[in-house]
Amino acid sequence: MPYTPISPLPAVPNRSSAPETFSDDVDTFLSALPLLQEQINDSGAYIDLVSASVDADKADSAASAAAATSSATASAGSASIAVTAVNFKGAYSG
Repeated sequence: MPYTPISPLPAVPNRSSAPETFSDDVDTFLSALPLLQEQINDSGAYIDLVSASVDADKADSAASAAAATSSATASAGSASIAVTAVNFKGAYSG
C-alpha cells in the first residue's frame, strides 16, 4: 500500500469576501472536505501498516542481538578450547 499524499485545501472562504463570490468559495471549500477525509484516512491506514512493520523489525533486531550475544559467548568458549589445544605438548606419560 503506497503512501497517499494529502492534497491542499482551497482557500478558506472569508466573510469579508464579495457576496457574489462567497457562496462559490464556500461550495469549493466544502466540496474538497470529503476527499481530504478520504486521504487522511488512507494515510492513517498507511501509517498503521508501516508502524506494524517497524514493530516487527524491532522484534527481529532484538532476536538478532540475542543470537549475536550467544554466538559471541560460544566463540569465546571455542577460543578458550583452542588455546588449551595449542598448549598441549602431549601426554605426560610419554
